[in-house]
Amino acid sequence: MDEVSRVRAELNSAHPEAIDLKICEQLFASLFPDDAGKILEDSSEIILIPDDALFVLPFEMYSPQASKGNFPLLKYPQPIIRLPFRCAWPERPGSVLNGRSRF
Repeated sequence: MDEVSRVRAELNSAHPEAIDLKICEQLFASLFPDDAGKILEDSSEIILIPDDALFVLPFEMYSPQASKGNFPLLKYPQPIIRLPFRCAWPERPGSVLNGRSRF
């Protein structure tokens, strides 16, 4: 949580260029270990339901190559859907949740 707060404070400052982008890389690696990051980058749709401290930092800031100026989620072809909580996402017929069909 300290890292997220630090990046948020730097974004709010008069000098956003002072952001330690290595923190964004570490956060990405923590949130999306192993192949999860690649799966995310290759996804055709992203629905984001941030929780707690993750709500205050733009999701696009997380990147495995942030310190090199590479933010693949900024170039994402579709808008990233952000929901404040899980129950705000309407179920679709035939959708799968936790491995079980909802309808």
